[in-house]
Amino acid sequence: MTPYGDGAFEIAFDFIDHTLVIDMSDGRRRTIALVPGAVADFYGEFLRVLDDLQIEVGGHELRSPHGEGLTL
Repeated sequence: MTPYGDGAFEIAFDFIDHTLVIDMSDGRRRTIALVPGAVADFYGEFLRVLDDLQIEVGGHELRSPHGEGLTL
């Protein structure tokens, strides 16, 4: 588990059940189905789940091949 705030979390791919599993040390668990689709859609859902679990990420800038920036 990765320490975070007063607890910890773990993110794991379950390739048997085709899910991404996020477990919190306080017992909360969220899963995201691994289904065919756009990476951007998966990433958006992943960020929403992290937000729901109050795991803050951000401050990272991504650049598209077209030079457009996106700050996360």
